[in-house]
Amino acid sequence: MTLEIPRPKYARRVFYFTTMGVCVLLVIVQFVIVPLASSARPPSAAAVAGSLSGALFTSIVSGVVIATILLWLTPEKDEKNQPIEVIAAYERKEVHERSRSDTNIWWYVGAIGRYNRAIAFPDLARRARLENASKNIVLLLIDPDNIDTCERYARWRNGLRSTSGSEGWDATRVRRELLATILCAYSWSAQESFLEITVGLKNEWSLLRVDMSSRLAIVTAEDAQYPALKCRSDGFYYNILREDFRLGLAQARQLPKSVAAVPLKELNSENAQKIFGELSLRLDGLSPSDVGEIVRIAKKPENPYG
Repeated sequence: MTLEIPRPKYARRVFYFTTMGVCVLLVIVQFVIVPLASSARPPSAAAVAGSLSGALFTSIVSGVVIATILLWLTPEKDEKNQPIEVIAAYERKEVHERSRSDTNIWWYVGAIGRYNRAIAFPDLARRARLENASKNIVLLLIDPDNIDTCERYARWRNGLRSTSGSEGWDATRVRRELLATILCAYSWSAQESFLEITVGLKNEWSLLRVDMSSRLAIVTAEDAQYPALKCRSDGFYYNILREDFRLGLAQARQLPKSVAAVPLKELNSENAQKIFGELSLRLDGLSPSDVGEIVRIAKKPENPYG
């Protein structure tokens, strides 16, 4: 397996501009600074042009020869057997957007799903309406009823660099965030009939998250400064991730689909508690203010990555 470092356009621009700048600097040094420092007479324009043209010709010939040798020695890539690509951290947003542009599925396995709540759900709803086509959304999240798992996740989150200087995590906050994601998903489904929602709840969590569309599977970590892995759907690893997802969903506690949810704009604490009751999700240990906060987060989610 070969992992390739991406070479984005802006990196090539930096390279070319840097090269041009160095060339200009060398010309100034050779034909201006050196003659002045040595008290020699500066060369004429014709001499400078002749010297530059000769050097340029030599450089071009050398470059063509080296490039030809490298191209001849480099084997052609078998894209079918190398379907994994490393995505730089700053490219994650663009890759996620492209992956949702022409997909009829969006499967997520992770912890809380805050990005999906803030970005993926509304984007998929918009595309479903524009295309008059259904979107199958499947979520595998931590079970908010499992207090021990929520506490372990909170302790781990508190040790991350991204948590430093921000609000700390505890089991209550984890449960609020999870319930807000679930509530948001069902409300979007009630609001947009083309969205088909399936939610599975698991009793463990992983350091990695997977967002899967019809064409790509994107593997990321919590820290937005880390790179990601992009797996194409025509490759072996996409199929492995897909089957692993199916296996995880089969072992998870799946929430019922037929629930009398309401659109986001109609959400309030009263109907939210009713929805949670129909989903058999407990609110033990959560105060009325916690329920109000869950509704607020569901109605006005924030992108955790800015």
